[in-house]
Amino acid sequence: MISLCTPARLLSAFRSFTVAIAQLVRASVCAYQTLYFDKKAFVYYGVLRMPYRQCKVCKKEMYVKPSHVRRGWGKYCSKQCQSTTQRKGKYVRCTVCSAEIWRSPKELRKSQSKKYFCSKQCHCEWENSHRRMQNNHYNWRGGKASYRKFALRNIAQHYCRHCGIRDTRVLVIHHKDHNRDNNALRNLLILCINCHYIVHQYTGKHST
Repeated sequence: MISLCTPARLLSAFRSFTVAIAQLVRASVCAYQTLYFDKKAFVYYGVLRMPYRQCKVCKKEMYVKPSHVRRGWGKYCSKQCQSTTQRKGKYVRCTVCSAEIWRSPKELRKSQSKKYFCSKQCHCEWENSHRRMQNNHYNWRGGKASYRKFALRNIAQHYCRHCGIRDTRVLVIHHKDHNRDNNALRNLLILCINCHYIVHQYTGKHST
C-alpha cells in the first residue's frame, strides 16, 4: 500500500532538515573559532602551519606556505630581492666622474680598454680628450683651423706672454717657428693681437 505525503509528515521532515542545517552551521562556527591568527603562524587544528621567515636579502619578515617550503621556495620576499641574488657581475667606478655603476660579466668581458662610463656624456668626454683629438681623429686635417682651441685647452694660464693682458677676446696663438703646419704644443704661444703683429713685423723689438 502506497503511503501518502500528508502535511504532518512534510512538516516533520522539514523540521528534521532545519535541525540538521542548524547543527551543521553550529559545527562550522565552532571550527571557525578554532582558526586563529598570531604573529608567528596560522594554526588550524594544529595541522596547518604558515611558517614565519625572513627574506635572505632584506631580512623582511614574511609568511610562507608549507607547500612552498617543501619545494624549497619562500626564500625571498619579492622578485626584486630574488633578482638581486642572481646578479653575477660587480660594481665598478666611472672613469670620468667616479660614480659607482653595475656591469654584467658579459660587459666586463667585452671591454677591451677596461674603462667604464656611467653615461654617454662621460663616455664622449673621455673620447674627446683621449681618442678623438689631433691625429687620433678620423677627420683630422693637420689642425690648421683648430690650433687655437687646442692651445687654449691645454695651456693653463690664458694671458699674453709679452704684455700680460688677460682679455680672451684679443688673445691669439703664435707659432714660434712661423710654420702654421707645426701645431705641436711646444711650438704654440699665446699673444694678444698687438704683440702678435709686432712679433711678425718687428722681430727686432720682441723676440719669440
